[in-house]
Amino acid sequence: RHSFPTRRSSISVTSCANTHKGILGREIVLALGEDQKQWSTIHAISRSQKEEYPSTVKHRHVDLTGDANSIANDLKGVEAEYLFFAAYIQKDSEQENWDVNGAILKNFLEALKITGANKKLKRVLLVTGAKQYGVHLGQIKNPMEESDPWLKGPEWPPNFYYNQQEILKKQAADGRSEEHTSELQSPRLS
Repeated sequence: RHSFPTRRSSISVTSCANTHKGILGREIVLALGEDQKQWSTIHAISRSQKEEYPSTVKHRHVDLTGDANSIANDLKGVEAEYLFFAAYIQKDSEQENWDVNGAILKNFLEALKITGANKKLKRVLLVTGAKQYGVHLGQIKNPMEESDPWLKGPEWPPNFYYNQQEILKKQAADGRSEEHTSELQSPRLS
């Protein structure tokens, strides 16, 4: 059983171009789609739809690399109480990852403000991956725990997940009413 909030509608940003098939976002959409009474409408947002979803899932083709106005245009009529944000674009350098992945979250949130959808939004769940813990940089602390300090300072490259979390904190500090949560995923080896 999944421990998702008990509400009726959600936006799940599943993936965008150059992602690794949107694995986390796709699984979130499928898990929400299992309980059609609890989740009556699920808006799945990605550049392309790779598979069929349950009938409660409404797919929207959205290019998250666009500016806030173009994203807002693609999101007209989309409203929800919960946003599961799992979009990620891999670039050639950590600074580029910082810039582009921060921009897609910031522009998406601004697009929700433009459409007015942010008024119904109660929580933003930022879904992070193993890079949160620095697994892409070499040997890591084991076990990895959510309370581990961020890998920051001149000896570390920028980590785009930290940028995204700071964007959500700034939004909260600016008086936006919705809560935000970062869901840290532990790597699973099989």
